[in-house]
Amino acid sequence: MIWAFSRALSLQEGWESLNRRIFTEDLQVRREKRMQANPPKFFKELYATKQQLNQVCDELKSGIASVNLSIKSLEQKMDTRFTEVESRFTGIDARFEEAKATSHRMLALMEEMRAENRYVLDGYAQVYEGQKALEERVTRLEEKSV
Repeated sequence: MIWAFSRALSLQEGWESLNRRIFTEDLQVRREKRMQANPPKFFKELYATKQQLNQVCDELKSGIASVNLSIKSLEQKMDTRFTEVESRFTGIDARFEEAKATSHRMLALMEEMRAENRYVLDGYAQVYEGQKALEERVTRLEEKSV
């Protein structure tokens, strides 16, 4: 009697699992037929399994990771470019400072030459005035002698 009861119980469990399998297969077949007859018009109407969702999630994560890596490489390239540009600006600044120093040196030399030229011009002025005075004296002497 116990054997018959356990056998009936196992038959019942087998029957229920068979019904579940048939029901789920039937449900999947009905879904597929429905999708073939009326293809979904919106994404929200599509059916997806957890595995498919996990695959999509993994793909998106890897895509985001690759985008992050490319952004980091671009940042490094930009940092390198900015460093190059800064070094060029430093070189240009050095050239400007050199040109500025040269112009100050030239200005100092010009002022020194101007000061020296004043002495020379003063000397020429004295020689000129002396010559002029001498010529006036000579003309006066010539006028007296004539």
